[in-house]
Amino acid sequence: VPSLDILGNVVPFISGEEPKIKPETQKLLSDLKDGKLSEPQINLSAT
Repeated sequence: VPSLDILGNVVPFISGEEPKIKPETQKLLSDLKDGKLSEPQINLSAT
């Protein structure tokens, strides 16, 4: 049951979403400087 996966702190697999993980996470962790987002210095990957 998908709701039980969420309760177990497991992120469910959603086909086609892997390419979005890196840019969206970088946006969330970036700083806003002079009206632009600065890219955080972190390594991300999705498998």
